[in-house]
Amino acid sequence: MARIFPSRPDNVHPSKEGLQVVTRGISNGRAAIGNAVIGAQTEHFAGEQGGAAAGLVLSINNGKTTVERVADECLKVDHLQARCTRLRKNLGIAAKWQSTGAGIAYMLTFTYRPGVEWKPEHVKEAMRHLRQWCKRVHGWTLRYLWVMELTQRGVPHYHCIVWLPALVVKKSDLMFDRRGWWPHGMTNVVQAVAPTRYVMKYVSKFDSVHSFPKGSRCYGIGGLDAAGRGCRRWVNLPRFVQARSSVSCKWRRAAGGGWVDGNGELWPSEWGVSAIGKGYTRIMRLRSYPVPPVHPSGPFSWLPAGSGAAASFF
Repeated sequence: MARIFPSRPDNVHPSKEGLQVVTRGISNGRAAIGNAVIGAQTEHFAGEQGGAAAGLVLSINNGKTTVERVADECLKVDHLQARCTRLRKNLGIAAKWQSTGAGIAYMLTFTYRPGVEWKPEHVKEAMRHLRQWCKRVHGWTLRYLWVMELTQRGVPHYHCIVWLPALVVKKSDLMFDRRGWWPHGMTNVVQAVAPTRYVMKYVSKFDSVHSFPKGSRCYGIGGLDAAGRGCRRWVNLPRFVQARSSVSCKWRRAAGGGWVDGNGELWPSEWGVSAIGKGYTRIMRLRSYPVPPVHPSGPFSWLPAGSGAAASFF
């Protein structure tokens, strides 16, 4: 049984006035809670004599009205922007981690020839062929990253980085089109000098994911070891969880919201959903957890002994 984390009463729940404002806004049927809050309160205050509602005076806190304070505690999360942020974060941390391992990095580009229809499983099948060949012929665990990009005509193509055994694999081994691993078009192969920079160059362009084909994946990551997966997982945790965990901690999502730490304590989320619209979600702060002192070496100081990858993150 998970235990509820004993938060202080004054920082667990929003103010009574704030809840009343949000409830009033939602009852008016507004999709965006921020607009509903402001609109409902504006109509209410406008009906008061002289335009100076008594509620305004009673609700002032630090120079702000109830409406202003509730608006400050509400955020609009754009689904597209959030997706792009996760993409940059995951590819960035994975590229740094993959670059610390053995092997030589190669940059691959997969393009489609005219008349070939894109399908989401194409890149998955191509990487499966390479992964199986590396394991069968060289006993090598393939590490790779790929990102999708659109041409000016809107045709998808892929940029991929793979790490392969030094002095064993030749560029000709990676001509996917000639080997039948990419029968949809052409393959270009170049040895990578700065693979992380190469990845982040294309990641920086991801601001219009909505234009990608429906059902497509914008990026893929493979070959991370246990420590690398822990690092990637940690960067996606909420900030209050990051402040209390390392890359090896086993926090997990709790049923119904919030997080459960390694001791079984339930930590309710700092934010709650107040409204959902087309392409966005409105959230409102419900509580704030105090930030504990941060270890001077950061979360990666808990990596397994002997791991040299931690140094690249400082």
